[in-house]
Amino acid sequence: MFRVLFITVNESPYSGGSGIQMELLKRDLLSDGHFAMTLYRYDDLDQTSVIYRKKIKKDKFTLIEPFIQEPEIIESIVSKNSINIIYCHINALIYLPIIFKEKPIVIAYHGISGEIMPKVLTVLKKINVHAIVTISDKGKNFLLKSLGREFERRLWVILQSIDPRNENTDDINLIEQLPKHNKLIVALGSVRRYKGYEDFIDIIESLKTQIINVSGIIIGKIDSILLEEIAISKNLELKSTVEGFYAIGNTLFVGLTETPMNWLKITDVLLCVSKKYEASPGALKEAILSETKIFSYDVGFIGEMIPRKYHQNILVEKFNKDLMVQKVVEYLYNPEDYIEQIRDLKRFIKDKYSQKRRYEQNLDLFKKTLNVC
Repeated sequence: MFRVLFITVNESPYSGGSGIQMELLKRDLLSDGHFAMTLYRYDDLDQTSVIYRKKIKKDKFTLIEPFIQEPEIIESIVSKNSINIIYCHINALIYLPIIFKEKPIVIAYHGISGEIMPKVLTVLKKINVHAIVTISDKGKNFLLKSLGREFERRLWVILQSIDPRNENTDDINLIEQLPKHNKLIVALGSVRRYKGYEDFIDIIESLKTQIINVSGIIIGKIDSILLEEIAISKNLELKSTVEGFYAIGNTLFVGLTETPMNWLKITDVLLCVSKKYEASPGALKEAILSETKIFSYDVGFIGEMIPRKYHQNILVEKFNKDLMVQKVVEYLYNPEDYIEQIRDLKRFIKDKYSQKRRYEQNLDLFKKTLNVC
């Protein structure tokens, strides 16, 4: 029996690709008779996340303060629950106490900022890492280059799976408040500097000059201080709406949601305009499953996620806002030209990112980690 402790740097099961993937794996383990629990951090939750704090408590998820402040909490949880595998997001490594030097640890690598990597590499060489899971060949090659060939046998490529939990309807009232007949251009992801939402705002403003009935929507945890900075940089006003959301120009920031599928079902185009890196964005896969058209900057591992025959149609050179606008306009005026491509892409994603396959691969990983037959 596997007794797995997941440690993520995300604040809830509904934010961050890695956190969601850990949650899906945990649910499969529990339904298969194994033990699994998750530690989430919540030190920087703001008021937009109160509903998720309640939801987490109701679902009996464990919340802790920043790991580095209270490592003894993790030690106690490991001992009390007879944990035999720690499954940790790579960014959380710098918080892991060295007391786990003898405990089998599986590291999940989805993507990482350059400034934290030196600290992570230092810790990796001090603790007993049995396996490092990455979600792409590009990620594996990057880790080989960073860590050295001695880590090669411990590197596993296991693709992310599709999140099947987006069938509720708690956002319907909000959706009904949107302007009728508008074309919805959406981005999914927390408000962070690397997400490139400055470009998103510019793209929406440019689209408004060509297609009047366009609304820009960004769904994800809100950082009001960063939004203020973005508004100032664009010489636009940051406005608060009656519903408690924020608006910059023609872009509305609606905060977190458990059910992005509700939005994607009525979205005309999903954009990914991240500046530096993206691993394998769940938002893009979910949009494809909803038969929503996607366009993305060619960053991180996204090129591996999309079949090469569709690269020219979907991927845009980073920071090329004019080309992004051109592609969106072409699609909105001629959506029927893209129907077969969208459906073909849906079939491809559904097969490639199977939750069943991912679970079986992780079981194999756990067995080999513990030498279980």
